Amino acid sequence: MDIEELYKPSDVQAEGHACPARVILYGGTAGCGKTLFLRRDPVVTQLCGEIDRFVMARRAGQTFKSVGWALHLRRNRTMLEQTILDMLDFSKKMDPGCEWNSQSKILTHTCGYRMQFGHMQYEEDYRQYDTNEYTHIAMDEAVQFLFIQYTMLRLRIRTADPILRAKRRMVLASNPDSPAEGVWVKENFVDPAPHGRTMLRETVRLFDGSQETYTRMYIPAFITDNPDKAYARAYEADLRTLPYHIQQARLYANWNVVAGAFFEYEFRPDVHIVAPFKIPSYMTRFRVLDWGYKTAAVCKWYAVTEDDDLICYREVTWNYKVADEDRKDCQLVAMEIRNIEKRAGEWDEVENCSKLTGPADTQICEKRGNVGPTIEERMAEEGVYWIKCSKDRFAATQELLRRLKDIPKPGKGRPGITWFNTCVHTARTIPMIKVDPADAEVPLKGGDDHWLDCDFYAVLYRAGSSDVKDRDEVEDVNEPDDIMLTFGSAAAKADIERRKRLFDSIKTAPGGKYGYGL
Repeated sequence: MDIEELYKPSDVQAEGHACPARVILYGGTAGCGKTLFLRRDPVVTQLCGEIDRFVMARRAGQTFKSVGWALHLRRNRTMLEQTILDMLDFSKKMDPGCEWNSQSKILTHTCGYRMQFGHMQYEEDYRQYDTNEYTHIAMDEAVQFLFIQYTMLRLRIRTADPILRAKRRMVLASNPDSPAEGVWVKENFVDPAPHGRTMLRETVRLFDGSQETYTRMYIPAFITDNPDKAYARAYEADLRTLPYHIQQARLYANWNVVAGAFFEYEFRPDVHIVAPFKIPSYMTRFRVLDWGYKTAAVCKWYAVTEDDDLICYREVTWNYKVADEDRKDCQLVAMEIRNIEKRAGEWDEVENCSKLTGPADTQICEKRGNVGPTIEERMAEEGVYWIKCSKDRFAATQELLRRLKDIPKPGKGRPGITWFNTCVHTARTIPMIKVDPADAEVPLKGGDDHWLDCDFYAVLYRAGSSDVKDRDEVEDVNEPDDIMLTFGSAAAKADIERRKRLFDSIKTAPGGKYGYGL
């Protein structure tokens, strides 16, 4: 029976079959037809061509045996059962002469093309495929696999057949709601081109000086792409009964949702991520720093409403996933902060220092065995001043949760905390932070939590401030160009004056420019 009679792909499935990328991620919402696409892809892209080669050889009185070999993987054996039954039924109709080996789980077609069904339940299971050669590898529910498994299996896509060499490919299918170990799918396929359909290229140089380019692409698919509209409608109705965060992943293909995330119920992108607007001059502003040189250095700026709600209106990140030669030290970062604040009117041109201050990671005050000024002192030289943050992670978590859950009725005010949609790393990472397995009351520390740490410093900084009325009496809020330094502005100004005097004494001390013999 002809494949056209057995399989009628949707427009998006046909697009995926025709995609020339070496590695493809196909998926998005539930019910988009990703599993069917994955099962049929080796048939459309390789098997049909091998059958044609077999038929042509027989007509010419020649022999032909395909060396094509497809490997279809799930994380464990039980997950393969429906796929095997479907492929056996489909293959018997397409090629009645095909043979099934239930022991090895290999289906051999008349032309010689093989389809193997395997699993990798444990991390080291990829080694059972070492030395093997495959022309097609499919990984269903790719987020369930580990990055090392994907990486090592990719090396097995090879063949000496020149025709199949041009067709070799690896195809992944997945929904977005990944466990933490499956975030590699998002990082490698979605983050570089969130809207998909962009060819991502990685060029490598070989021993002989020539170059080879690896390509990969994300092809997003949605439940609305399913040609069976009755099925799609019924499935959508079921999905809309699920909790909000699961709907975001499985109905809207939101890749920033992680199963078991700490803030999976409290963080609502549709509520907490807002379009930018002009911050009124009467609002108090402050900034926060989470320092990193080998890791990300993050600075965020916040405004406070008359109802004590926080608005994160600016986010700047340095040293995140950059080459070593592109990393910026504390002085360069301070200079960029200065330039940003000058453009925003947040810089005192007379005193040549920032009008703002705020909490920073305590490590900027540490010597850590280095000779010379601390990070805090280096930044102060550029007119950028900080105060030490509070690092009570439990208290910070509770305060942030309180603000996230403070969602008023429409038209009745602002949520307790919001971020401009230009704070892209915040919007990306907060939904991905996992629960600490050692303490379920706090988020897991480490990884991409630099932006969350800034929010922790900010909410504790605010929680430790005096009441709103007292703060507002400190400054004349009617001056349109006057930007308050922080809550308790008089104290902040005194702190800045103290730091200025301290740094002036350092610069004039004997023994070098900084008084450290440099």
